[in-house]
Amino acid sequence: MRRDRLPEGPDDRLVVAGLGLAALGPLVVASLLVTVRDHMARSNAALVFVIVVVLAAALGGRWAGVTAAVISAMSYDFFLTRPYGSLKIDELEDIVATVLLLAVGLIVGEVVVWAHRGHRQKKRGQDEITRLHRVAEQVAGVHAVILAAEDAPQRLGHAVLGGYEVDELLHPGPQRVHRRQLGQ
Repeated sequence: MRRDRLPEGPDDRLVVAGLGLAALGPLVVASLLVTVRDHMARSNAALVFVIVVVLAAALGGRWAGVTAAVISAMSYDFFLTRPYGSLKIDELEDIVATVLLLAVGLIVGEVVVWAHRGHRQKKRGQDEITRLHRVAEQVAGVHAVILAAEDAPQRLGHAVLGGYEVDELLHPGPQRVHRRQLGQ
């Protein structure tokens, strides 16, 4: 793997944090929601799980989102739908909520991957622009030296060359140099 390649998704620390949240977050939420499940609509409880899924996916990427979605759906089903303590679902509303939890995890995880890919492309473009600026500065520096070298004989002219023209010194004709020296 080349060193200048940017990662596809979040860095390793974020992936670990996202997977940790994906594994433990739904269980913590389920344990808190169990205490109020008789006083809260199940659809609202499912939305609380969606928050965990979105956070895990945003932190850890695709697989953290999938993991959070699966564990959230199972926790929702096991702890908050009748019959409690079972993965059996009796009502269509709960089946829909469980499927939507899974779908949200997949979608948000994929969106995070796209966002990281866009960031990577942006970074690559910025790096390319920086390299182009550096090359342009070097070319401009070389061009300035070339112009200065081409212009130097005319600027130095008669003072440095003792009144001789550059062409006369570079390609002296015996009569031209002789005439110049004699003041002719």
